[in-house]
This record gives sequence, C-alpha cells and structure tokens, in this order.
Amino acid sequence: MISLVLDTIFQKKNEIKKSESEIIIGLPSKKENKIIFLGDSQVGKTCFIKSLTGDIFDPNFKNEQIFKLSIKNIKLENESEIELHFWDCTAQEKYRSAIKFIIKNSDCIILGYDITKRESFDNIKSIWLPLVKGSSDTDLIYLLAYKSDEYVDQEVEDRDAEAYSQQNNLRFFPVSCSYKSGRKKFLDDLTIELIKNK
Repeated sequence: MISLVLDTIFQKKNEIKKSESEIIIGLPSKKENKIIFLGDSQVGKTCFIKSLTGDIFDPNFKNEQIFKLSIKNIKLENESEIELHFWDCTAQEKYRSAIKFIIKNSDCIILGYDITKRESFDNIKSIWLPLVKGSSDTDLIYLLAYKSDEYVDQEVEDRDAEAYSQQNNLRFFPVSCSYKSGRKKFLDDLTIELIKNK
C-alpha cells in the first residue's frame, strides 16, 4: 500500500506548478524542505495550503487524495531560493501507517485545528501530536488555529491553545484564509526556522 501511494506521488511531482516567489531575509538553506500538514478532516488544511501557494481562497475545495504535494519557492536576500514542499495528508485512520512513513524524515510538522470545532483540537492532543512524536525526528512543530476569524462560533480559546503549545514546545499561530490574517507572519517564521535548522 505504502509503495503504491509513494509511486503515485513521485510520478506527479514534476507536474506541480510552483507558486510565485516571495523575498525574505535569510541565509541559504537546502533546496527542498518537507513540511507535513496534519489534522482532522475539514479543519482548513487544504484551503490554507492553497492560499499559501496560489493566493487562492476556496472554502469548498476538498482534498480527495491520500497525500497532495504543493510547492512554494521562497527567494532569499542573496537571490538563492529554497523550496517549501507542503504535504497535505488525509485524516483517514486507515492510512495512518502510510502517514507515519511519510513524516519520518520531515523538516517540519504543521498540526492544525478548527477553532469552531473543539473535537478537532482535542484530537491534536489524543491523535496527531502522539503520532508525530512517535514517528518524526523533527523538533520544528507548529500548531495552527484555522478559521481564526470565526469568533462568534469559537469553541477553542487562543489562550488554551497557546498554553498547550508552550507545554509541548509547539509554535502557535492563529490564521484565517478568508481574511489572509496570520498567513505572512506564519510563512516568514516558518522560513526563518527552516533556515536556522538546516
């Protein structure tokens, strides 16, 4: 199963259109950086990745694949570039063994929850972070609060997520695709941390 999934991914890798570059102050890093997005279904992972790589907001888009790879180029001040490889992973339990294999050699893990769904935050604690801790060697782990503009229906307070992040050495960012809030701050922080950890 895992080998079949990986073969499919790598066959499509060269067909992916790279997004436009953004300039950031920094030093050269390795060309490719493997960044894994994990979390429950319908929390906002795919929508956020699409907004990062193409400045597109499509709340109705659904990722029907087990893994979907998107690439973003970041141009550094010395004109060199690094590539951010965003892996959008399914939440389906039957593919967890494949996910464990994929995240093993990752440079960064992005855990995300929907602020309007308490269960999605609870599952970060009970499912996703334990999976990462047991399968990945990276210490660079983010916690993203998706749909941070939905204050009326908010079920998870930022202070609770911040406290959990501090306890578990996670980098916490509230983000919103519809308002584009938090996106640049997150992307800048991610790029700088990847360069530091090269």
